Amino acid sequence: LRGGTYTIELKGNWLNNTDSFDPQTGTVKLSGGGVQQIQNTSNSESFYTLEIENTHPSSGITIANGNAVNVTNELILTDGYILTSASKQLIMGANATIDLNAAGGLQDNSYVKGPFINTVATTSQVTKVFPIGTAAGYHNAEVTVTLDAATSTQFTAQYNDGDAMFLNSSSSLPDTLKDIANVSNQGYWNISKGSGAGVTNASVELFY
Repeated sequence: LRGGTYTIELKGNWLNNTDSFDPQTGTVKLSGGGVQQIQNTSNSESFYTLEIENTHPSSGITIANGNAVNVTNELILTDGYILTSASKQLIMGANATIDLNAAGGLQDNSYVKGPFINTVATTSQVTKVFPIGTAAGYHNAEVTVTLDAATSTQFTAQYNDGDAMFLNSSSSLPDTLKDIANVSNQGYWNISKGSGAGVTNASVELFY
């Protein structure tokens, strides 16, 4: 199956048993009213543009079999949620963008519940958006970073519900951060860098 320049719209599951989908420059749109799965039984699945417009009130899109889903051009979040985990990853390519397209700007109705991975592969400064949250709500993050080499490097962000007081005494924190006066008892973000290039400069903006 070739995506061409067309839009493939599905109300049911995306099941690729033969690893034979060529996304080309097409769009796959998942617009069901119930839980929809993305499943490639033998490999990771790749989409050029993936649009989510699923009206299920809580679950939305799930990734089956532990094979990652890769988006190389654009992720459009119009309605509904994508459920991810450490073994069911959603990975944005280095040139991929995110369109926060929820009606009326109410992005609380469309985001990723679980970890979300962005890729950087340039020495130019870039800002990556992480449209993340939990069942309790949307808590996105933006990471602005400059790498010391144009080597593909993944950044993972996840929002967690719960008390962050343990961070104040964590042995993993540098000394300059161990005397933080106040932290949230409602939730916190985990942001990490994978292997690849080193970081020259970086900043994080968090939205509660």
